[in-house]
Amino acid sequence: MKKKSILITCLVGTMLMAGCGSESAVDNNSSESQTAVNVVEPETPEVSDTTEVAQTSEDAAQAQDASTATIDMKDFAHQFTEEYGGSLEKSLATALNTTADVTDDGFESTCFLCDGAIEIYGSTNGTGFYVVQKEAVANFSVFGASVGMSLDDAVAALEAQGFKEESGDTTYYAINAKDFYITMESDGGLVTKVQYVKVIEN
Repeated sequence: MKKKSILITCLVGTMLMAGCGSESAVDNNSSESQTAVNVVEPETPEVSDTTEVAQTSEDAAQAQDASTATIDMKDFAHQFTEEYGGSLEKSLATALNTTADVTDDGFESTCFLCDGAIEIYGSTNGTGFYVVQKEAVANFSVFGASVGMSLDDAVAALEAQGFKEESGDTTYYAINAKDFYITMESDGGLVTKVQYVKVIEN
């Protein structure tokens, strides 16, 4: 009986040891499984705001277009000066991105644009006004004619738009001289002055 008791004790001890070993193995397997599942996912890189970049590019493109756009008097031919109830001076100043400096000597009011390269003033007898380009201004022209270009090219630009050369006290170019006409001065074949004359009948 003593031997059986010892044998049973040994068997129980062996089973208990086996049981601890199994539990440890399970724990080890569980730990390995947890390690395998708990995988750190790679961080998603931040995506730059393409909308903002696109908008910035568009604004830059528009600014570039604006800086190279041609400002031509033909687009303002329907406007009158302030003397005649209009706002031509302000419109041209805004388009040319410059200031309108006005002087009045009591007899005549003159508006200077682009540091005096362009002058706007009324006729002394109140029958119209003048827009005179006296110096070259980047991207500005009067129906295609501009200071600094060849006289031949300036005349060709006017004729391409239907202007006819007329002669009186001076040579001028017009489609309907009772509405407006254009005169030019030149030196050495180059245009030195372009004058837009708006006629307003009393």
